[in-house]
Parts: sequence; C-alpha cells; structure tokens
Amino acid sequence: MYRKLKNYFKSLQNTPLRNLVALVATVQQCIKYFSYIHIYIDNDGDWFNCRTNVNFVSPELNVFSFEMVKAAALDYWCYDYNIKEGDIVVDVGAGIGDDVVVFSRLVGDKGRVIAIEAHPNTYRCLYKTIKKNHLKNVTIINSAVSDYEGETIVSCNDNYLTNSILGENEGLKIQMRTLDNILKENDACTPNLIKMNIEGAELTALIGMKKILKANPHLVVSCHDFLTENHGAGTEMQTYDQVKEIIQNAGYIIKRRMDDKREEMKYYIYASKSIGSVENINS
Repeated sequence: MYRKLKNYFKSLQNTPLRNLVALVATVQQCIKYFSYIHIYIDNDGDWFNCRTNVNFVSPELNVFSFEMVKAAALDYWCYDYNIKEGDIVVDVGAGIGDDVVVFSRLVGDKGRVIAIEAHPNTYRCLYKTIKKNHLKNVTIINSAVSDYEGETIVSCNDNYLTNSILGENEGLKIQMRTLDNILKENDACTPNLIKMNIEGAELTALIGMKKILKANPHLVVSCHDFLTENHGAGTEMQTYDQVKEIIQNAGYIIKRRMDDKREEMKYYIYASKSIGSVENINS
C-alpha cells in the first residue's frame, strides 16, 4: 500500500500539482532525517534537492541523501580501485552529477574530475549540480563519446537515465567526440580511473580511446546486455563480449562480480593493468 501511494505521489511531479509534491517531499524528508532539506522546482522545471551537506539537481523528483549516493558510487564504481586524493577521474555518462560530487570530494583540491554528459537537458542539471555545490575541481563537457568526431541524435525519453544515441532517428542533435581528443584538450591524458555508463554506446567509445588506454587507467564499464536478456531491449545493447575483447587486447586484466545477485552487475567490467587486479571472467 505504501509503495502504491509513493508511486502515485511521484506520478504527480509532472502535473500542475508539482509544487505541492515539492512541498510534501520537503516536509517528509525533513522529518525523516531531522535536518534542513528543501526540495523545489526552478524556472527550467528542474528539481532541486538541497541538503545541509549536498545539493542535487535533476529533471525529476530527487530525494537522495549524500550518504546514499556515496554508498552507491563506492559500490558500483570503486569496487576495484579506491579513488585517492590528487587523482584524475573521468566520468563518461555523468548524468546529473551525483557520482561527480562524490568523486570531487574524494580527489580533493589537488585532483580533477572530467564529467561528460551527452543529453543537453541532463547536462543542464549537471551544470547546476556542480555550481550549487561549488565544485572547483570539476570540468564538465556536453558531448557524446564515440569513435569519431561529428554529430548524432540522442533520444528524449521520459526516464532521463535511459536516453541513448544508439539507432535514434528522432531526438536532439548533439556533438559527438572521441575521448582521446576530449582529454587531450583538457590536459587530462593520464587519468587514474575512467567510469563509463552510456547506455550501449560503450563499444564505440572504447574504440575511440586507443591513446588513453595506453595510459593504463583503471576502467569501470557498465554494459547493458541484461536489458536485452530480461527487459526486451534491442540487440544493440549486447556489447559485453566485444567490450571485453577490446579491453583484454589492450593488455588489461578483467575482474567481474559473478556472485553478485543484481542482474546488472554481471555485465560490469572492472579492468586494470596493476598487479592487484585478479582475472575472474567465468564466461
């Protein structure tokens, strides 16, 4: 019953009652965490989730705490590499910047985060998240990442997390660049960690980062084969085998979390050339 009520409440966020949704969410979160929290919508229709220790801006209602976001970021992206102060972290598919905030705090004033997001609307929220949190060590870039320079189309789905550049004929025209060129222009050619979560475009992105792979960064690549296997997505989402081949051919050792029961984790690739990484393919 509670879940149905919660889902119904969230369904009102895009209706004329959205300001009421923001008010109720603010009160509920303040009571839950016994802390100052302010949830509101700006003139662009973006949702602000403002807390004493963090601010997130999203295209939809967001009530995540920093502690929740940090736990998820460490779980998904730092499983095989602990980000250190002074590191350079590249976030390909940065979304609204929730992980970026965590990375920014981990690398500190001497480190850098390069945050790349393709969709203009999501990028707008990323920009606001970075600005609202006063993150001086973050560079943000509005571009898709692929194996050549040019233009492409990105979808405009209701769920901003599922927007993709794969096989799209309708949507927004955006810039497309190689990661090699992006990082060269931003003096970040020796990153310590590259996180990639770009809804099936990871294969062409890896093809376009031959130079960066030679710099031996740690890699975390989220493939989405589970969407094809379990959720009716097209075969274009089945990239795992080819992604694995590219990474291994570049001299990396791959680690996987085969005992993790979450369906998506089977297709996360953790890769490194360091001695500490252990091969565990089981494929």
